[in-house]
Formats: sequence, C-alpha cells, structure tokens
Amino acid sequence: MSRVCLGEAASINVTGPGTAAPKPRERDFGGGPRPTLADWLTAPGNKWAFRHARELFTSERVGGAPGPAWTPPLHQSPLTEPLTDYLGRSHTDALVVLHDGRPAVEWYAPGVQPDDRHILFSVTKSVVGIVASALVADGLLDPGAPVSSYVPETAVGGYGDATVRELLDMTANIRFVEDYDGPDVRRYRVAVGQLPSANSEGIHAFVCGLPSVGRHGESLSYVSPTADLAAWVCERAAGMSLAQLVSTYVWGPMGAESDGDMLLDHHGAARASGGLCATARDMARIGHLLIGDGPDGAGRSTADLLRPGDRGAWATGTLADFMPGAAYRSFWYQPNGTPDVLLAAGIHGQRIYVDVSRRVVVAQQASLPEAYDHRTWTETLPAFESLARALAGDD
Repeated sequence: MSRVCLGEAASINVTGPGTAAPKPRERDFGGGPRPTLADWLTAPGNKWAFRHARELFTSERVGGAPGPAWTPPLHQSPLTEPLTDYLGRSHTDALVVLHDGRPAVEWYAPGVQPDDRHILFSVTKSVVGIVASALVADGLLDPGAPVSSYVPETAVGGYGDATVRELLDMTANIRFVEDYDGPDVRRYRVAVGQLPSANSEGIHAFVCGLPSVGRHGESLSYVSPTADLAAWVCERAAGMSLAQLVSTYVWGPMGAESDGDMLLDHHGAARASGGLCATARDMARIGHLLIGDGPDGAGRSTADLLRPGDRGAWATGTLADFMPGAAYRSFWYQPNGTPDVLLAAGIHGQRIYVDVSRRVVVAQQASLPEAYDHRTWTETLPAFESLARALAGDD
C-alpha cells in the first residue's frame, strides 16, 4: 500500500533522530500585535492564538505514557491538486491522516510546526464522549441515571430532570441558541472566560442557571453548555478532573506523543465544550481509538459510543439541515446515520474523520476567519471520503 503526501513545496519534512536542532521560531502574530482575550478569535491573529491558547488562558496539563515513535509517511504519491487547493481555501494549519494506525499524510501550513498544540474547539466534546464511554465500561457512570444524581447543583435548573444519556446525545431541551454571533453565545463566552469580563460567573454557575423549554430526549438540541455539564458529571462519577480523565482514558491508551492542554475558566472548571489543545498527530490518534484496536483495550472502552445514534432525534433537531440523514451519539456525528463513519467537528475548521471499515483517520486543524464557512464545509466530507477510498484502494 503506497502512502500519500502533499508535494514537497507545500509540506514540512518530518525528520528522525540525529537531525540538527531547529532554529528558534519567530513570534509571528499574523502581521499585527499579539492577540488578546478581546480579539483572539479574529483573523489574522487567530492563526497564532489557536496554536498558543495556553499563553492566553489558564490551563491544566493533559499527559499520558508515550506510545511508539512517529514514523514519517513514505513520500510516494502527491495528494490531488483539488485537495491541495481545499487546504488553502479552508485555512488549514495541519492535516494528518492515519491508515491502519500508520501515518499516511502529514502536512503543515507555513509557520506551523508538528509540536504546536492547536485548540480543538468542539472536538473537545467528542473527547468527553470517549471519556464517558470508558466510564460506562468501567461501571462508574450510568447513562440512564438523572444528571442531578451526580451533580445535585443542577436539581433546580433546566437540566435537573435530564438523564446522562440525554446530555451525551444532545437531546436535553435547553433554552440556548447556538448562534456564534448571537447574545446567548456571547454571554456564554463571557461566563467561561473566552472574552474579557470584570465578573465572570464561571461555567458551572452558567450551566445551572439555564432553563429548559420542554421535554428532554425527543430531538437533538445542539447546546455547547450541555457538554460542560456532561464533563462535570464525569468528574463527579470518577473523582478526577477532566484533564486527569482525558489523560487516563484517552492520552494513555492512544500513546500520545505530546502533552495536551485543557483550558479552564476563572474558577478552575474545565472548558469541556471547546478547550482541549493538542498536536495534529495526537488529534489523529484520538480518532484511531474508535477503530478499536488500541494497545490498552480501547475497543471495550468505546463500545457505548460506537452504537447507532437516534436518527429520528436528529431529523427533528436543530442540525437536521446541516447534515441531512445523519445521527449523533456521545458527542460524535454519524454522517451517514450509522457508526461506520464518525466525525468530530469544531468551529473555525477543526475535524476528526474516522472511516471505521477502511481504518482511515483524518485530523484537520484550521484557522478559518469565521466560526463556520459554508463553502469549505460542503467540500470537507467529500474530500475526506476521497482520501479514505484512495488509501483503502477503493478508487
């Protein structure tokens, strides 16, 4: 099986032991001053900020036992010109593809390095889903239990009568509009410390104060604070912080190459809806855990996650038009309505695409100027499917 990579002009060669030490990096903030909390989401400075979030926010280290040494892809055949063009249009910072757990593609934009820890935004939710699935496998978390049995502070709020399963599948019916330019998201960003504020209430207080708008469990309602609460439930169930849980159930089993960062609010609560930072290589390793042949029995720990999602809940939910015919389970999208293909996705272009049967994982990190770009989004899944087919020899 040949390996696929981009042409030399567009890629960074990853070299092995004995290579001369790299020159010190220049601090390039995108042509302007160093980004601050007030403008870190704004281009062009976001390209630097997304790779240096731990310099802007408080964070907790995510560590794990290193796995096998990274083997650079074999440079035998270039990626297609359309895909190369897509990487530019989508402001991609890094693209790493695994096939059978081995590196098949490794590409970095100019100025981006393999050890950069890029913020993953809502891909963090999907990592929480892996943690929750592992806790279910270990008998520490009951998906059918009420949320309030783990977090009594939620008893009088909108989440009080929701179940853990309804959190994980985003079917808790909460009054919150996930409009990244809207007032709800702005209040949320201030509460979690993503925007400057003299009095940030914190994630936990914000979550407990959200009201419900009807019965839970009937349709998907994509609400980022729901993932924050799911992580809080996991922390209470296991008696560990989210960073410790990710270290134990994700970084360790997948053999992470580098530490990660879990961003925190001003009160020390994990930003579980979008605060994990990781290298592109480790991002790809996250996806490979779902193929089920991890060194520490990852297949068992992801079993709850890898069941079919509720297509009916999706069809009547808030994202039905975003990805028709899909399903959702444990913070992972099932684009074709089955767990054969899985997707984790975050704003500004962060994705993990897992084709389970073809054993292909695509990890993408990007710095789109907008939270969501319709044109490049419509190109993303076809591009990743084409990569998977090529590597599996289906084309």
